[in-house]
Amino acid sequence: MNVASMASPSVEAQVAAAVHCIFERWTALQLAIDNEWGGDHAGQHVGAFVDAALALVLRTERVYFDELADMLDGVLLEQFATQAEDDSVEQIAERLLDMHNDRQRT
Repeated sequence: MNVASMASPSVEAQVAAAVHCIFERWTALQLAIDNEWGGDHAGQHVGAFVDAALALVLRTERVYFDELADMLDGVLLEQFATQAEDDSVEQIAERLLDMHNDRQRT
């Protein structure tokens, strides 16, 4: 069954708000944005970053932790010239994966 077909607009809005909140509280990402490590278009980069994460949570049938963590780490490095040396990439990946798995169960 397709996850997108199961998501009601209100559920999608709640998930979107949660994903935005996760990214807004991610210290490494916020430092990159505040210090313009992603260049002049950091706002556009973060919007695309959040949209990609949201699409994975809502519209992808199967998500793997390693692939998700690699995607987050890659975007952080390529788009924001930032390498998180803490375990925040894994923490964010775990939260997003939990959200995805919760969506699959409903």
